[in-house]
Amino acid sequence: MNINKYSRHISIPFVGILGQEKIKDTKVTIIGAGALGHSTSIYLAASGIGHISIFDHDIVEESNLSRQILFSDQDIGKPKAKCLTEYLKKLYSDVEFHFFDKEFSVNNSDMLPSNCNFIINASDNYTTRHAINLVSLQKNIPWIDLGILKTQGHFCLFNPGLGCYECLFSDATDSIENCSLSGVLSPICGIIGSFAANEVIKFILGKHTKDINHFFSFEFLENNFKKFYWKRNSDCQYCNEFLKLRPISILEKKIYDDFFIDEQKFKEKQRDENNLAVFLDEPTLHSSLGSAFEESDFQNKKTKIQFINENIHSILNKNFFLIDKPKNEEYYSKFKLIIFLCRSGIKSKTACEIFRKQGFNAYYALNR
Repeated sequence: MNINKYSRHISIPFVGILGQEKIKDTKVTIIGAGALGHSTSIYLAASGIGHISIFDHDIVEESNLSRQILFSDQDIGKPKAKCLTEYLKKLYSDVEFHFFDKEFSVNNSDMLPSNCNFIINASDNYTTRHAINLVSLQKNIPWIDLGILKTQGHFCLFNPGLGCYECLFSDATDSIENCSLSGVLSPICGIIGSFAANEVIKFILGKHTKDINHFFSFEFLENNFKKFYWKRNSDCQYCNEFLKLRPISILEKKIYDDFFIDEQKFKEKQRDENNLAVFLDEPTLHSSLGSAFEESDFQNKKTKIQFINENIHSILNKNFFLIDKPKNEEYYSKFKLIIFLCRSGIKSKTACEIFRKQGFNAYYALNR
């Protein structure tokens, strides 16, 4: 390993020489040699990833050149995977590259390098995402999903045993809306690809646990950033097949952060009259806060409330948009502690984050 080349990495305390050696020993497979594949592969190779494989069955077109920054006019009509790999080899001679001029599928997943450590989806369709998800579970390989459209981008890290793509998007299908029809702002491809490379490095070095089971969404026109928490679906057939063969990862016990309160602690906190328990599984919500509090519910501290003046269930179920500010702050300020509960932990954790941003002493728990 060239210590001087990676000296800026090695100077970081949680990297060091041992961490850089872990990076070098890592095998990453990138599905897609388009714009996201370019920016992701460049930063992974520059960071010292030792082995990079690239899948893509497409050819270079002139319309690609504004985003797929390593291609040139001379590459038009040539296979993308081959062209990208050849350019990367010239830039990073100490990295082992392989390319496959094929569309990735479950049937050709045996082409993945042995002991592949990570898969990155840089494609733009559900069929490929579904295939990666299945292979991830079959071979116990973590993966990152990336997406861009217009001025938007997203990424999400999936670790087998803690939830999969089907848990988060069980009804997903291929959309007719894509970059070819709707467009994409070129620099966004570099930003999201760089995020992905960063997540891979963090994963290798064990600095990823806070990002597990979070969906990151970006709107670059207004520079808005959202983080959505999600949890493994206990009824997911794909995850359950995986868990039959392997014990669940110990990481599942760590996905709850410092603001999570277990059942025993919740019962202790609930006894204090200065604390408020807010149950978020009420099926019917109104748009007004005026009649939200019933006296009996208030006394029982099981308040079925509409704590935002929009329907939180429909908003959170869209997976992308979170509410920025709690309403009726004077009411909540009366309590020294607020605990949000729901069955899945998704709405309650999100509510906790919203209220904490506004200075409230908020926590969340599961409503078993």
